[in-house]
Amino acid sequence: MRLSLHVVSFAVLAIVSSPSFAADEDINSVYQAKNANETITLDIGFGYMNAKAHELVYDTTDGGRKLSELIWEMDSAAVAQVGLGFKLSNDLALKLRGTFGIDGDSYMEDYDWLDNTIPDTWTHLSQHDDTRLNGYNRLDAALQWDFADLDPVSIGALLGVRVTNIKWSAHGGDYTYTTTTLRDTTGSFPDGEKGITYEQIYGTPYLGLTAGFDNGDFAMSGSVIASVVAKGSGEDHHWARNLVFEDDLELSTMFSLQAEAIYRFNPSYQFFVNAEYERYADTKGATDVFDMLGNLVLAEGDGTAGSDHTSLTAVAGLRFAY
Repeated sequence: MRLSLHVVSFAVLAIVSSPSFAADEDINSVYQAKNANETITLDIGFGYMNAKAHELVYDTTDGGRKLSELIWEMDSAAVAQVGLGFKLSNDLALKLRGTFGIDGDSYMEDYDWLDNTIPDTWTHLSQHDDTRLNGYNRLDAALQWDFADLDPVSIGALLGVRVTNIKWSAHGGDYTYTTTTLRDTTGSFPDGEKGITYEQIYGTPYLGLTAGFDNGDFAMSGSVIASVVAKGSGEDHHWARNLVFEDDLELSTMFSLQAEAIYRFNPSYQFFVNAEYERYADTKGATDVFDMLGNLVLAEGDGTAGSDHTSLTAVAGLRFAY
């Protein structure tokens, strides 16, 4: 019945509108009439992202001195993005979004500081150009309440939850190690040999603010979200050593900036571009070490592990409104 009323309304509007009126105000007036009852939007987009993460190991028996740091990087990875929006009332909406990594260039460096007589000098380094993205997923759900309508500007609050998950694997590579004297041994791992796999998972509720400008055929918005209760974990497989390191991290902070612009071809089809910067701050935690059969080998205390995560995503696509 609602669909039929919409069809009739648009037909009447088309008949009674003059050519000059349609040329000047067709998108604005039709969109505003339709938007009063618009309930669902569907986004499909593709883009690129960069990401960087640090994986750290500390010696709690030596004043918390850093023993190891692995730097994982991803450049220009292809991503797909899917979003759903549900208008619950005139000023309340539910927004769901998933961003998924497809492929991209990655790189890893692994530094060790194993001589406590020169604690600020690295003793071991491996570099892995053949590092692969095994998967990236960011899932987000948020309620948006537009508490101020200053047409064409609106201001709103956000309450949401998100999960970010990324996994890399490093293969082959070159190394410089300290055997007898500092950095006296160099060599290469066999091409394609899997050395280390690392996975990060972060989950957090968050609060945020958003502001938008909408003149009918063009709209833009920006938002900031943050949390002080982001919970993270990490899992590191050292394949040559047949060991698995599982990190249980303490609460961290999450911060994100988002921006979006849309152009409406007509009330039902829109082109959008969005970008997001996301940051999980460095935090520490405890580590349990297992063998490949799942047997506990060693339980390290709090402060022995650490990590952080940063990403930048840009996506363009189509939005369908119903």
